[in-house]
Amino acid sequence: MTPKLSYTQLKTRLKTQETKLRKLQRLVERDNLTGLYNRPGIRKEAQKFLNTLEKEVSLTKRGIERMSHLTNIAVIFIDLDNFKKINDYYGHDKGDRALQKVGNIIETILRNLDLVGRWSGDEFIAVLPGANKDIAQKRADQIQEATTICFKKVFPKAGASLSTGASAVFENGSKKGILDLEKLIIKADERMYHQKRKRKHKTNKT
Repeated sequence: MTPKLSYTQLKTRLKTQETKLRKLQRLVERDNLTGLYNRPGIRKEAQKFLNTLEKEVSLTKRGIERMSHLTNIAVIFIDLDNFKKINDYYGHDKGDRALQKVGNIIETILRNLDLVGRWSGDEFIAVLPGANKDIAQKRADQIQEATTICFKKVFPKAGASLSTGASAVFENGSKKGILDLEKLIIKADERMYHQKRKRKHKTNKT
């Protein structure tokens, strides 16, 4: 017969189970290499902010006072340039270290409130609650500059850097916003590729 647990024992056991559950959830939602959110993890967390903003927009339309100060959400899409050359020149271990460095740089420049995730191989996204597109692009430029300086010191042969693009729910004073995470990511991704092509064209001309 299983002995009965005291209130204190039961409370301790529940707390232990909750800790294990949080650790398991972290494993499911985090990227093993960088410790950042993985794709499902950042999707889940970003959707919470988008749901809150959608409710706020609905309240405003109905003339009801807002429940929070969340008025916009921005997304930054980040893609490493010449990442393959880091692997080729320095080996895959150093390539992994490069991804970790990029993750650290992004988290250092952004706020604790912002979400940062590894989207795929050498692609990252960041979600900035309360930020507009201009603020997001400014942060993206800072990330780009800091990464370029770091890579020139650590991986000088590779010529690696990164390209960025930003989007926001509400842009250019429009009252009709994009409250769909996938669409925001696609728009930021398109702007990132535009920047990448522009830089490549400029390099080819010189």
